[in-house]
Amino acid sequence: ILYQTIMVVYCCKKVFLSALVCLVLVHALLLMFVTPSLSQNSQFQDDEALTNSSCLSNDTSTLNASCLSCNFSGDCVYGQETMVECRVIDNEEIVFNRSFICKFCYQLDTNRTTCTDNDTCTVRGTPPSTYVANCTANDNVLCIPPRDFSKKMPCDRSTGKSWTTAFALSMTLGGFGVDRFYLEHWGSAVGKLITFGGLGVWSILDVVLVGAGYLGPADGSQYSW
Repeated sequence: ILYQTIMVVYCCKKVFLSALVCLVLVHALLLMFVTPSLSQNSQFQDDEALTNSSCLSNDTSTLNASCLSCNFSGDCVYGQETMVECRVIDNEEIVFNRSFICKFCYQLDTNRTTCTDNDTCTVRGTPPSTYVANCTANDNVLCIPPRDFSKKMPCDRSTGKSWTTAFALSMTLGGFGVDRFYLEHWGSAVGKLITFGGLGVWSILDVVLVGAGYLGPADGSQYSW
């Protein structure tokens, strides 16, 4: 009987420990997945509430363009300051005039818009490479809609490869292909290493190419100067 009692207690202990481990795992999973989701939803709600509250301001001069519905006639002179009649989206009873520079949103300078980046375009090339970005006019800028548009942008991405580092490596360790290894030209780097920099000729040529900026990162990005 004592043995059976001990076995029952032992089994109950194992079941209890297993259940405890399961509870700990479930709690950890909830913390990993549920809490971030709730936090994001809360952040989204806070941002939405902040936006809505900013659109309810009594001072019409401080309202963002995204809060307004304006009557753009289309007969303004490009680049000239003109007046336009606007209403507050959340309260159309508020009507007022606001001045703006006559431009379509896609004609705005890049510092007055927010556009998506591109991490695959090639910087080097003739003509210079471009990509199509999705852009939005900044909230504080009034312009003729649509506020969301596509626009060709010059490819100016960089992966952090330094021209100074590449040139220094080409000058000092170019004979071992270290400069090309740094720029991730793997195949030619191995060839340069095996031939000891093409017996010096290849090394001298690469110093010129790297110095002129013609030989850059293998992924087509530009140097980080």
